[in-house]
Amino acid sequence: MALKTPGEFKESLRKLRPNVYKFGELIEDVTIHPATRGTVEGHAQIFAAAGIANRR
Repeated sequence: MALKTPGEFKESLRKLRPNVYKFGELIEDVTIHPATRGTVEGHAQIFAAAGIANRR
């Protein structure tokens, strides 16, 4: 099984539609909400780095 690309990772989160709440507010899309976007981007960078290392 190949590693996901950063885009595939984010798309998989959108498809999951996780029930994430922050201060009582349901976060509809964790990939774009200000409270979770940074964490998602950080994890996407890990996928990107792993993909680069995997191609070497």
